[in-house]
Amino acid sequence: MNLPTSQVELFALPFARPFVTATGTFTQRRGAVVALTQDGLTGQGEVSPLPGFSQETLEQALEQLPQALEHVTRYALPPDMSTLRRLVDEMARLGWHASVRFAIEVALLDRLAQAQGVPLARLLNPAHATRVPVNATLSHPEPDACAQGAAERLDQGFGAFKLKVGAGSPEQDAARARAVRRAIGPAAKLRLDANGAWTAPQAIELLSQLDDLNLDFVEQPVPPHDLEAMARVRAHVGAPIAADEGIRTRADLGAHIQAGACDVVVLKPALVGSLLQTQSMARAAQRAGLRVIVTTTLDAVVGRLAALHLCAALNLEDACGLATGSILARDLCLTKQLESIEAGHLPLPAGAGLGIGRLHAAPRRILNLPASSAPVIPLPLWQRAQHQPHKVALDTADGALTYAQLWARVGARAAAMRACGVGAHDPVGVWATNTLETVVTLHACMALGALLVPLHPTWEATQVGQQAARAQCVCVLTDQARAGSALPMPVYAMDALMSPEPDSMLQTEVSLHEPAAMLLTSGTTGQPKRVLLTWQNLVFSATGSAITLGHLPDDRWLCVLPVCHIAGLSILFRCALLGTTAVVPSGFDAKACAQAIASGEVTLASLVPTMLQDVLTHAQGRAPAFRAVLLGGGAISDELLERARDAGIPVAPTYGMTEASSQIATLPPWSAGPGVGGPLVWTQVRLSTESGPSASKEGRIEIKSPTCSPGYVEESAHVEYIGQNSRCLELSASPHWLDTGDWGRWDPDTAHLEILDRRTDLIVSGGENVSPQHVELVLQRHPDVARACVVGLPDPRWGAKVIAVVQTRGAQALPDLDAWCRAHLAPYEVPKQVFVWAELPTTALGKINRAHVRQRLLTLTSPLHS
Repeated sequence: MNLPTSQVELFALPFARPFVTATGTFTQRRGAVVALTQDGLTGQGEVSPLPGFSQETLEQALEQLPQALEHVTRYALPPDMSTLRRLVDEMARLGWHASVRFAIEVALLDRLAQAQGVPLARLLNPAHATRVPVNATLSHPEPDACAQGAAERLDQGFGAFKLKVGAGSPEQDAARARAVRRAIGPAAKLRLDANGAWTAPQAIELLSQLDDLNLDFVEQPVPPHDLEAMARVRAHVGAPIAADEGIRTRADLGAHIQAGACDVVVLKPALVGSLLQTQSMARAAQRAGLRVIVTTTLDAVVGRLAALHLCAALNLEDACGLATGSILARDLCLTKQLESIEAGHLPLPAGAGLGIGRLHAAPRRILNLPASSAPVIPLPLWQRAQHQPHKVALDTADGALTYAQLWARVGARAAAMRACGVGAHDPVGVWATNTLETVVTLHACMALGALLVPLHPTWEATQVGQQAARAQCVCVLTDQARAGSALPMPVYAMDALMSPEPDSMLQTEVSLHEPAAMLLTSGTTGQPKRVLLTWQNLVFSATGSAITLGHLPDDRWLCVLPVCHIAGLSILFRCALLGTTAVVPSGFDAKACAQAIASGEVTLASLVPTMLQDVLTHAQGRAPAFRAVLLGGGAISDELLERARDAGIPVAPTYGMTEASSQIATLPPWSAGPGVGGPLVWTQVRLSTESGPSASKEGRIEIKSPTCSPGYVEESAHVEYIGQNSRCLELSASPHWLDTGDWGRWDPDTAHLEILDRRTDLIVSGGENVSPQHVELVLQRHPDVARACVVGLPDPRWGAKVIAVVQTRGAQALPDLDAWCRAHLAPYEVPKQVFVWAELPTTALGKINRAHVRQRLLTLTSPLHS
């Protein structure tokens, strides 16, 4: 028999809307799933202390959990119920936190029931019920909204309703209670849950006013453990009184019975710390003549199912508080049938054990994997905030921030994001232009440990929704103007996400093998590829760039390239790592850029050829401090370099790609020669042909570097990447050498790399990647277009311009085609010219011969239609 193994996975689940109680308002449910496996069977439990209710925090529970799991898995898991009961008693004697005991016991019960092939409820009671009556929980602060919610749940078959009270004034609570009673009618049961918010006189006065509502019971009207006050309220009001938070142990129950403090007991197994002990307490309460209700602590699906099986084993007739899954915006389970209410009842799921099936592979961190060999480094932004707090980190059109100020803003943004349910490794889409708020958000994602997914600001909402869904984004953060966009996931306005208190759980250290960002980059297939970049990739890219171009403490790097691109994003990361300043205007203005270079406002700038052309028309020379324009993103003509030299502006031609975290090779401005120079430090480059690495001076460019992405995330993959271990992230096989698909040559005199042609089909126009296939599909959706072919032709301004040739369905002219393209494509994807041909050339297989189309276009002097 194999020894058992354990696994712990964190989760952070957002509520569908804030859940208001007298103890506080909850926006997310945080916890962890515990899995215990032996002999091929896995039992699952849930650790999720509820703030304000549990006696321990999640952090305290997680700190104790490894020791508890080591104790449990030292020997074979309990083979029968009697052995399991002894282990449960032992866990209580050892003083483990209630949430830890509950999780481990549920996992053991789940596995034992699976081993016997029965539902967990049958393990607890062979004569168990197959469905459990449940109540609907209402918490909205407004009477009308409460009434509307109650009416909707009444239509769903609920017969019992619990209204959360105590968070507002007694007058507000009275109005809400009356509104709900009107909505549900006199026959349905109405319960109030005050969570101990009132004093005894307040409770007596308010409940006396509500006596006509025929309340089923009032839960915890006064603070727990004040049994005298509970008994006094019970003696003076007509409604039955229920004890909730004050009952955690068998002794608590006995004290309430002896004091005559309640008519009903509400038991929460997660707070008791055991299903078995809760079952025993429920039987004792029933023998004393008390009604018994079992509820959850707003648990995720594992905790809720455990409570459901207990209720079924107890054959409770009173509606219990188990239908809380709808409070969550998303859950851990792939199937929704676990929350299907049938005439006010919740059925037991089919299957042995909990019957939970497979948990959703949402991103989550595995806590107890073997230690990774990847080095751990301080989070760059945090380290700069500690040691260079007064250095300007960010200079934007909306103001400047020092590193200390930026870190504080990041903490406030991160806290608000966490309250929305964003957790470690959750993919988060950022759909915004370059602004101060955007930079704060990007850094907040990294500080949270979330997976940053930058989305192009010029994309329409439909395309954003599609790509964010492919990336499995849990939400999309954007500017105020687009916050109302209809996407398949929640959309939040960035500037509205600011917590008054900074996040206290930001990561200040990162493993180099952890993922940092997933960038969507156009490939020749037309569907943007998902490129995962790790901290290692970004760190080695930033240091390689600094070594090649030099690094000065007072550098100010101009970032006018979109931060959704690696060229723009790498500037922000590079500055944070090196402790320099990122200058981020609201957009590209050629005249302002020329002035910044001439005045010394910036010392470095990253541009694409079209931008540099526009800047040179306004060139005013350069300040002595200005060091270079890093120029890449397309073909760089000798004429452009000559113009820059004439204007006195140093240029560093560079060649890079998203998969290599930006730069691969760069020619420093003080070096002479053709091409893009030699590879950056850390990076190796070789040329290959079909037969392998070539000794000739031309070939396909292949690279090997710690800057290279682990690979593309396949369409079927779930994004989860922990250290060097990956359970759900299925990266495409990453070869030792990365084939860029580009063609290059080595200059025989200088050994500099020259880029002869970018990827065969991909068009790089103005620094933007344009997929011909994507543009062709849009063209072919036009009702008068039968076939289309898109190619890129050399252009002195754009590097390559997008040209389309279409074959129509009989029409000789298409005057509305330009408007069609602008309505369905990003601005940089819209063809500069459209030709109408009677017939497009094809290959022997019937495919459009793109090479022939391109060659014919090069010979034309004027279009038939443009």
